[in-house]
Amino acid sequence: MLALDVSPQMMRLARERSRQYAHSEFHVADAVLWEFPVDHFECIVSIATLHHLPLEAMLTKMKSALTVNWVLLILDLYQESLAGAFTTPAALPVDLVLKYLNTGRFTEPPEVRAAWAEHGKQDAYLPLSQLRQRRQVLLPGVKIRKHLLWRYSLLWKKTAAL
Repeated sequence: MLALDVSPQMMRLARERSRQYAHSEFHVADAVLWEFPVDHFECIVSIATLHHLPLEAMLTKMKSALTVNWVLLILDLYQESLAGAFTTPAALPVDLVLKYLNTGRFTEPPEVRAAWAEHGKQDAYLPLSQLRQRRQVLLPGVKIRKHLLWRYSLLWKKTAAL
């Protein structure tokens, strides 16, 4: 398995919990610079990472690194389109409640908002329609589902050597 964007604590926990699986391997690396081994991984998982990276280049690397008959799983964020703006009002109360449950407040302190603003300067959030179009070209047969709070999931099974 290749997991992108993980903390050292997550990596330690993953190694501890997977000791009984002899073929598990874990890597921490700069995904843009790292040379993904071709036809090597049975599963690649990316959670809230791709919007920070060059989309097509990363999907191409992941596609190549995946072994035939195994899967790519992605959970990431998208930009709401004008057509989807009607669902945004329904998501806002959920977002506020979750924020309050996690932090004890409805808004973040100014320093946290500033850190998030800096963090997101290079991010690229595409509308779902563009994501579907681009990924269908790169990953034929891909399944993309829209989720609450501006998230989508992607599931793709590599069915042939590329």
